[in-house]
Amino acid sequence: MLIIKGDKNIVTVTRVYIASPEGANGRNVVAYGVLNALTSKYKTMVFRPAVSNHDDFTPILLAESNAGLGVALSTGLDVHKVREDKDTARGDIVGAFNDAMDVSRADAALIVGTDKSHVNDPTSYEFNANVAADLKAGVFLAVCTIDRWPHELDETVKLSIEGMEAAGNKVLGIFVTGCEPRHAFSVKETLAKYGLPVWTLPQIPFTDESTKDLALATFRKNAPTDEVLAALDVDVTAPITPYAFQFDLLGKAKSNKKTIVLPEGEEDRIDSIAESDVREDAVEAEKAEDEASVEDAVLEAKEAEVAKAEAENIEKIKEEVAEEERELIDDVNPMSKEEHALEDADEKAEKHEDDE
Repeated sequence: MLIIKGDKNIVTVTRVYIASPEGANGRNVVAYGVLNALTSKYKTMVFRPAVSNHDDFTPILLAESNAGLGVALSTGLDVHKVREDKDTARGDIVGAFNDAMDVSRADAALIVGTDKSHVNDPTSYEFNANVAADLKAGVFLAVCTIDRWPHELDETVKLSIEGMEAAGNKVLGIFVTGCEPRHAFSVKETLAKYGLPVWTLPQIPFTDESTKDLALATFRKNAPTDEVLAALDVDVTAPITPYAFQFDLLGKAKSNKKTIVLPEGEEDRIDSIAESDVREDAVEAEKAEDEASVEDAVLEAKEAEVAKAEAENIEKIKEEVAEEERELIDDVNPMSKEEHALEDADEKAEKHEDDE
Protein backbone atom coordinates (compact mmCIF):
# COMPACT_ATOMS: atom_id res chain seq x y z
CA MET A 1 0.00 0.00 0.00
CA LEU A 2 1.18 3.53 -0.70
CA ILE A 3 1.89 5.06 2.70
CA ILE A 4 1.93 8.83 2.60
CA LYS A 5 3.97 10.33 5.41
CA GLY A 6 2.84 13.78 6.48
CA ASP A 7 4.50 16.06 9.04
CA LYS A 8 3.38 14.08 12.09
CA ASN A 9 1.21 11.13 11.09
CA ILE A 10 1.05 8.46 8.43
CA VAL A 11 -1.90 8.38 6.08
CA THR A 12 -2.48 4.79 5.05
CA VAL A 13 -4.51 5.56 1.97
CA THR A 14 -3.49 4.62 -1.55
CA ARG A 15 -3.78 7.68 -3.78
CA VAL A 16 -2.55 7.64 -7.33
CA TYR A 17 -2.77 10.48 -9.83
CA ILE A 18 -2.89 9.62 -13.55
CA ALA A 19 -1.18 12.48 -15.36
CA SER A 20 -0.23 13.07 -18.95
CA PRO A 21 1.78 15.84 -20.59
CA GLU A 22 -0.76 15.89 -23.44
CA GLY A 23 -4.31 14.90 -24.26
CA ALA A 24 -5.74 12.10 -26.43
CA ASN A 25 -2.84 9.72 -25.88
CA GLY A 26 -4.38 6.59 -24.36
CA ARG A 27 -4.55 7.99 -20.85
CA ASN A 28 -8.16 6.85 -20.45
CA VAL A 29 -7.16 3.22 -21.00
CA VAL A 30 -4.47 3.63 -18.37
CA ALA A 31 -6.91 5.14 -15.86
CA TYR A 32 -9.50 2.44 -16.55
CA GLY A 33 -6.93 -0.34 -16.13
CA VAL A 34 -5.37 1.08 -12.97
CA LEU A 35 -8.85 1.47 -11.44
CA ASN A 36 -9.56 -2.19 -12.16
CA ALA A 37 -6.33 -3.16 -10.44
CA LEU A 38 -7.11 -1.02 -7.39
CA THR A 39 -10.66 -2.30 -6.95
CA SER A 40 -9.36 -5.86 -6.95
CA LYS A 41 -7.84 -5.11 -3.54
CA TYR A 42 -9.25 -1.86 -2.17
CA LYS A 43 -12.45 0.09 -1.82
CA THR A 44 -11.54 2.69 -4.41
CA MET A 45 -13.10 6.09 -5.11
CA VAL A 46 -12.62 8.09 -8.31
CA PHE A 47 -11.88 11.80 -8.28
CA ARG A 48 -11.56 14.27 -11.15
CA PRO A 49 -10.11 17.62 -10.02
CA ALA A 50 -11.37 19.55 -13.05
CA VAL A 51 -13.75 18.50 -15.83
CA SER A 52 -15.71 20.14 -18.62
CA ASN A 53 -19.51 20.22 -18.72
CA HIS A 54 -19.49 17.57 -21.47
CA ASP A 55 -17.32 15.11 -19.55
CA ASP A 56 -18.37 11.56 -20.41
CA PHE A 57 -15.37 9.67 -19.02
CA THR A 58 -16.09 10.11 -15.31
CA PRO A 59 -19.36 8.12 -15.44
CA ILE A 60 -17.45 5.25 -17.14
CA LEU A 61 -14.94 5.20 -14.29
CA LEU A 62 -17.66 5.44 -11.64
CA ALA A 63 -19.39 2.40 -13.12
CA GLU A 64 -16.23 0.41 -12.31
CA SER A 65 -15.58 2.01 -8.92
CA ASN A 66 -16.71 0.27 -5.74
CA ALA A 67 -16.90 3.31 -3.43
CA GLY A 68 -20.52 4.22 -4.18
CA LEU A 69 -20.04 7.89 -5.07
CA GLY A 70 -21.86 9.79 -7.80
CA VAL A 71 -20.56 12.37 -10.26
CA ALA A 72 -21.16 15.37 -7.98
CA LEU A 73 -18.85 14.18 -5.20
CA SER A 74 -16.36 12.68 -7.64
CA THR A 75 -15.61 15.92 -9.47
CA GLY A 76 -13.98 19.11 -8.26
CA LEU A 77 -14.52 22.17 -10.45
CA ASP A 78 -15.53 23.10 -13.96
CA VAL A 79 -12.35 23.47 -16.00
CA HIS A 80 -13.43 26.94 -17.18
CA LYS A 81 -13.52 28.15 -13.57
CA VAL A 82 -10.09 26.65 -13.02
CA ARG A 83 -8.62 28.62 -15.92
CA GLU A 84 -9.94 31.86 -14.42
CA ASP A 85 -8.13 31.43 -11.11
CA LYS A 86 -5.94 28.37 -10.64
CA ASP A 87 -4.76 29.35 -7.17
CA THR A 88 -8.25 29.61 -5.70
CA ALA A 89 -9.26 26.49 -7.61
CA ARG A 90 -6.53 24.44 -5.93
CA GLY A 91 -7.89 25.21 -2.49
CA ASP A 92 -11.43 24.32 -3.56
CA ILE A 93 -10.23 21.06 -5.12
CA VAL A 94 -8.47 20.01 -1.91
CA GLY A 95 -11.70 20.60 -0.01
CA ALA A 96 -13.80 18.67 -2.55
CA PHE A 97 -11.39 15.73 -2.54
CA ASN A 98 -11.39 15.44 1.24
CA ASP A 99 -15.19 15.66 1.30
CA ALA A 100 -15.33 12.72 -1.11
CA MET A 101 -12.87 10.75 1.02
CA ASP A 102 -14.93 11.44 4.16
CA VAL A 103 -18.21 10.39 2.56
CA SER A 104 -16.90 7.29 0.76
CA ARG A 105 -14.53 6.11 3.51
CA ALA A 106 -12.51 4.64 0.66
CA ASP A 107 -9.19 2.88 1.15
CA ALA A 108 -7.83 4.11 -2.18
CA ALA A 109 -8.35 6.95 -4.61
CA LEU A 110 -7.80 7.05 -8.35
CA ILE A 111 -7.33 10.69 -9.36
CA VAL A 112 -7.46 11.42 -13.07
CA GLY A 113 -6.11 14.71 -14.38
CA THR A 114 -7.59 17.15 -16.85
CA ASP A 115 -8.83 16.01 -20.27
CA LYS A 116 -7.88 17.07 -23.76
CA SER A 117 -9.46 20.41 -24.62
CA HIS A 118 -10.00 22.64 -27.64
CA VAL A 119 -8.48 25.39 -25.49
CA ASN A 120 -4.72 24.96 -25.41
CA ASP A 121 -3.60 25.81 -21.88
CA PRO A 122 0.22 25.75 -21.66
CA THR A 123 0.02 25.57 -17.84
CA SER A 124 -2.24 22.51 -17.76
CA TYR A 125 0.48 19.96 -16.95
CA GLU A 126 1.94 22.20 -14.25
CA PHE A 127 -1.54 22.56 -12.77
CA ASN A 128 -1.98 18.77 -12.67
CA ALA A 129 1.42 18.41 -11.00
CA ASN A 130 0.47 20.97 -8.36
CA VAL A 131 -2.90 19.34 -7.68
CA ALA A 132 -1.27 15.92 -7.34
CA ALA A 133 0.97 17.43 -4.67
CA ASP A 134 -1.98 19.15 -2.98
CA LEU A 135 -3.80 15.80 -2.74
CA LYS A 136 -0.66 13.97 -1.53
CA ALA A 137 -0.85 11.38 -4.31
CA GLY A 138 1.76 9.28 -6.02
CA VAL A 139 1.88 9.70 -9.81
CA PHE A 140 1.57 7.34 -12.76
CA LEU A 141 2.63 9.01 -16.01
CA ALA A 142 0.91 8.22 -19.32
CA VAL A 143 3.13 9.22 -22.24
CA CYS A 144 2.35 8.53 -25.88
CA THR A 145 5.01 7.27 -28.27
CA ILE A 146 3.00 7.68 -31.50
CA ASP A 147 4.93 9.83 -34.01
CA ARG A 148 7.95 9.99 -31.69
CA TRP A 149 11.44 8.66 -32.19
CA PRO A 150 12.98 6.85 -29.20
CA HIS A 151 15.09 9.87 -28.22
CA GLU A 152 12.00 12.11 -28.41
CA LEU A 153 10.06 9.75 -26.16
CA ASP A 154 12.99 9.66 -23.76
CA GLU A 155 13.19 13.44 -23.56
CA THR A 156 9.41 13.73 -23.12
CA VAL A 157 9.50 11.29 -20.19
CA LYS A 158 12.49 13.07 -18.67
CA LEU A 159 10.79 16.47 -18.76
CA SER A 160 7.51 15.01 -17.50
CA ILE A 161 9.23 13.45 -14.48
CA GLU A 162 11.08 16.69 -13.77
CA GLY A 163 7.82 18.63 -13.92
CA MET A 164 6.21 16.32 -11.39
CA GLU A 165 9.20 16.33 -9.07
CA ALA A 166 9.42 20.13 -9.20
CA ALA A 167 5.96 20.22 -7.59
CA GLY A 168 7.10 17.80 -4.89
CA ASN A 169 5.61 14.61 -6.33
CA LYS A 170 7.05 11.15 -6.68
CA VAL A 171 6.50 9.34 -9.98
CA LEU A 172 5.77 5.65 -9.28
CA GLY A 173 5.56 4.27 -12.81
CA ILE A 174 5.38 5.07 -16.52
CA PHE A 175 2.80 3.87 -19.03
CA VAL A 176 3.92 4.27 -22.64
CA THR A 177 0.83 4.25 -24.84
CA GLY A 178 0.47 3.74 -28.58
CA CYS A 179 3.49 1.44 -28.52
CA GLU A 180 3.59 -1.34 -31.09
CA PRO A 181 4.41 -4.73 -29.48
CA ARG A 182 7.56 -5.09 -31.59
CA HIS A 183 8.95 -1.91 -30.03
CA ALA A 184 8.04 -2.73 -26.42
CA PHE A 185 11.44 -4.15 -25.47
CA SER A 186 13.45 -1.26 -26.90
CA VAL A 187 11.16 1.29 -25.23
CA LYS A 188 11.60 -0.34 -21.83
CA GLU A 189 15.32 -0.52 -22.39
CA THR A 190 15.46 3.18 -23.28
CA LEU A 191 13.52 4.22 -20.16
CA ALA A 192 15.17 1.79 -17.74
CA LYS A 193 17.60 4.49 -16.56
CA TYR A 194 14.80 6.20 -14.61
CA GLY A 195 14.57 3.26 -12.24
CA LEU A 196 10.77 3.06 -12.52
CA PRO A 197 8.34 0.37 -13.66
CA VAL A 198 7.60 0.83 -17.37
CA TRP A 199 4.55 -0.69 -19.07
CA THR A 200 3.83 -0.41 -22.79
CA LEU A 201 0.34 -0.46 -24.25
CA PRO A 202 -0.57 -0.66 -27.94
CA GLN A 203 -3.02 1.79 -29.41
CA ILE A 204 -6.46 0.58 -28.25
CA PRO A 205 -9.93 1.90 -29.18
CA PHE A 206 -11.93 2.94 -26.13
CA THR A 207 -15.50 3.72 -27.14
CA ASP A 208 -18.32 1.21 -26.63
CA GLU A 209 -18.72 -1.64 -24.14
CA SER A 210 -17.01 -4.26 -26.30
CA THR A 211 -13.92 -2.12 -26.86
CA LYS A 212 -13.73 -1.38 -23.12
CA ASP A 213 -13.52 -5.12 -22.50
CA LEU A 214 -10.80 -5.37 -25.12
CA ALA A 215 -8.95 -2.42 -23.60
CA LEU A 216 -9.09 -3.97 -20.13
CA ALA A 217 -7.88 -7.34 -21.38
CA THR A 218 -5.01 -5.66 -23.24
CA PHE A 219 -4.11 -3.60 -20.19
CA ARG A 220 -4.01 -6.66 -17.92
CA LYS A 221 -1.85 -8.51 -20.42
CA ASN A 222 0.71 -5.72 -20.64
CA ALA A 223 0.44 -4.35 -17.10
CA PRO A 224 -0.42 -7.25 -14.77
CA THR A 225 -2.46 -6.32 -11.69
CA ASP A 226 0.17 -7.54 -9.24
CA GLU A 227 2.84 -5.38 -10.89
CA VAL A 228 0.64 -2.27 -10.77
CA LEU A 229 -0.21 -2.81 -7.10
CA ALA A 230 3.43 -3.52 -6.27
CA ALA A 231 4.41 -0.18 -7.78
CA LEU A 232 2.06 1.50 -5.30
CA ASP A 233 3.42 -0.42 -2.33
CA VAL A 234 6.09 2.11 -1.47
CA ASP A 235 6.63 4.83 1.11
CA VAL A 236 6.21 8.35 -0.18
CA THR A 237 6.98 11.49 1.79
CA ALA A 238 4.11 13.71 0.74
CA PRO A 239 4.79 17.42 0.24
CA ILE A 240 2.85 19.86 2.40
CA THR A 241 1.68 22.44 -0.12
CA PRO A 242 0.12 25.75 0.96
CA TYR A 243 -3.32 24.43 0.04
CA ALA A 244 -2.95 21.10 1.84
CA PHE A 245 -1.49 22.96 4.84
CA GLN A 246 -4.37 25.42 4.76
CA PHE A 247 -7.00 22.69 4.66
CA ASP A 248 -5.40 20.71 7.49
CA LEU A 249 -4.88 23.73 9.72
CA LEU A 250 -8.28 25.32 9.23
CA GLY A 251 -9.92 21.93 9.63
CA LYS A 252 -8.26 21.46 13.01
CA ALA A 253 -9.12 25.00 14.09
CA LYS A 254 -12.78 24.60 13.18
CA SER A 255 -13.13 21.19 14.81
CA ASN A 256 -11.44 22.32 18.05
CA LYS A 257 -12.99 25.81 18.04
CA LYS A 258 -9.62 27.31 18.91
CA THR A 259 -7.65 30.31 17.75
CA ILE A 260 -4.36 29.50 16.05
CA VAL A 261 -1.71 32.25 16.05
CA LEU A 262 0.55 32.11 13.00
CA PRO A 263 4.10 33.51 13.24
CA GLU A 264 5.21 36.28 10.95
CA GLY A 265 7.66 35.39 8.24
CA GLU A 266 8.26 34.66 4.59
CA GLU A 267 6.68 31.19 4.60
CA ASP A 268 4.31 30.83 1.63
CA ARG A 269 2.06 28.41 3.48
CA ILE A 270 1.51 30.87 6.35
CA ASP A 271 0.86 33.76 3.95
CA SER A 272 -1.66 31.61 2.07
CA ILE A 273 -3.44 30.65 5.32
CA ALA A 274 -3.59 34.23 6.50
CA GLU A 275 -4.89 35.50 3.18
CA SER A 276 -7.51 32.74 3.04
CA ASP A 277 -8.57 33.42 6.63
CA VAL A 278 -8.88 37.14 5.93
CA ARG A 279 -10.94 36.40 2.82
CA GLU A 280 -13.26 34.11 4.79
CA ASP A 281 -13.61 36.69 7.60
CA ALA A 282 -14.36 39.41 5.06
CA VAL A 283 -17.02 37.30 3.40
CA GLU A 284 -18.60 36.45 6.74
CA ALA A 285 -18.51 40.10 7.84
CA GLU A 286 -20.06 41.27 4.58
CA LYS A 287 -22.71 38.57 4.88
CA ALA A 288 -23.49 39.60 8.47
CA GLU A 289 -23.64 43.27 7.43
CA ASP A 290 -26.03 42.47 4.60
CA GLU A 291 -28.22 40.42 6.90
CA ALA A 292 -28.26 43.25 9.47
CA SER A 293 -29.23 45.76 6.76
CA VAL A 294 -32.10 43.56 5.66
CA GLU A 295 -33.27 43.14 9.24
CA ASP A 296 -33.15 46.93 9.79
CA ALA A 297 -35.14 47.56 6.63
CA VAL A 298 -37.78 45.00 7.60
CA LEU A 299 -38.01 46.50 11.11
CA GLU A 300 -38.39 50.01 9.72
CA ALA A 301 -41.13 48.85 7.38
CA LYS A 302 -42.98 47.13 10.22
CA GLU A 303 -42.67 50.22 12.45
CA ALA A 304 -44.05 52.39 9.63
CA GLU A 305 -47.01 50.05 9.18
CA VAL A 306 -47.76 50.12 12.91
CA ALA A 307 -47.51 53.93 13.04
CA LYS A 308 -49.84 54.26 10.05
CA ALA A 309 -52.35 51.85 11.57
CA GLU A 310 -52.23 53.68 14.91
CA ALA A 311 -52.77 57.06 13.22
CA GLU A 312 -55.73 55.72 11.24
CA ASN A 313 -57.18 54.15 14.38
CA ILE A 314 -56.82 57.40 16.36
CA GLU A 315 -58.52 59.38 13.59
CA LYS A 316 -61.37 56.89 13.50
CA ILE A 317 -61.80 57.10 17.28
CA LYS A 318 -61.88 60.92 17.09
CA GLU A 319 -64.62 60.78 14.45
CA GLU A 320 -66.65 58.32 16.51
CA VAL A 321 -66.32 60.46 19.66
CA ALA A 322 -67.34 63.62 17.76
CA GLU A 323 -70.37 61.81 16.35
CA GLU A 324 -71.41 60.63 19.81
CA GLU A 325 -71.03 64.16 21.23
CA ARG A 326 -73.14 65.54 18.40
CA GLU A 327 -75.91 63.03 18.95
CA LEU A 328 -75.92 63.78 22.68
CA ILE A 329 -76.24 67.55 22.06
CA ASP A 330 -79.07 66.98 19.56
CA ASP A 331 -80.96 64.92 22.12
CA VAL A 332 -80.66 67.66 24.75
CA ASN A 333 -81.24 70.68 22.45
CA PRO A 334 -83.68 70.22 19.52
CA MET A 335 -82.59 73.61 18.02
CA SER A 336 -79.05 72.28 17.82
CA LYS A 337 -80.33 69.33 15.81
CA GLU A 338 -81.86 71.71 13.25
CA GLU A 339 -78.64 73.72 13.11
CA HIS A 340 -76.62 70.56 12.47
CA ALA A 341 -79.02 69.58 9.69
CA LEU A 342 -78.55 72.99 8.05
CA GLU A 343 -74.76 72.67 8.40
CA ASP A 344 -74.85 69.26 6.74
CA ALA A 345 -76.95 70.69 3.89
CA ASP A 346 -74.51 73.60 3.42
CA GLU A 347 -71.55 71.18 3.36
CA LYS A 348 -73.23 69.03 0.71
CA ALA A 349 -74.02 72.12 -1.38
CA GLU A 350 -70.43 73.35 -1.16
CA LYS A 351 -69.14 69.93 -2.10
CA HIS A 352 -71.49 69.82 -5.10
CA GLU A 353 -70.24 73.24 -6.27
CA ASP A 354 -66.63 72.12 -5.88
CA ASP A 355 -67.32 69.02 -7.95
CA GLU A 356 -68.77 71.17 -10.76
